[in-house]
Amino acid sequence: MPRGKGRGFDTLNRQVYLPCMRQMLWIMLALTVCGCEGAPIGRTASDDVMFGPQTMRLQPTFTQIKDWNGDKIPDGIDAIVELQDQFGDTTRATGRVIFELYGYRYAAPDPRGERIGGPWIGSLQTKDDQVAHWSTAIRGYSFQLAQSLLSRDRTYVLTAEFDLGTRRLFDQVVIQGKDFASKRHGQVTVHAPDQAPTH
Repeated sequence: MPRGKGRGFDTLNRQVYLPCMRQMLWIMLALTVCGCEGAPIGRTASDDVMFGPQTMRLQPTFTQIKDWNGDKIPDGIDAIVELQDQFGDTTRATGRVIFELYGYRYAAPDPRGERIGGPWIGSLQTKDDQVAHWSTAIRGYSFQLAQSLLSRDRTYVLTAEFDLGTRRLFDQVVIQGKDFASKRHGQVTVHAPDQAPTH
């Protein structure tokens, strides 16, 4: 083939195929972006068995009486809920958590005394609920349980029940007050009855 004709044929190929290639690349890029922003893939039944929550824990270090407005008066309890799968790894779940607060009974098989506060119901049913309560730093859910007339001098028992719909998980934690060590070791034997706040 003459050299001139070869150059003309190559030029025609570039004019036809290069725009087509560019268009196909843009289409593939658009499809990739759309695929990345699609609906989340839900857990299968086998995923729930393998990685779903098996145990719940009220985190004892961070579940404490809190002053949220800075006036040095307790406003309630910051409750931290951790869920673990069968491997002991932190996981998430949908459902609702029901909290109740009791006075502490010393030297009793069941340490729960008179109920002082609650029930508080924390919802984890929606994406907004999950975002509002999940703490990446502590790898758990945080709930602010507003309750007046709490004292850092007294010891309390906080209970939590996680309703998963098909089953429930339970836990309780003792929130130790300044009186805990002395009364637990028998140095003080008389404990004033718990008084529920009046409304």
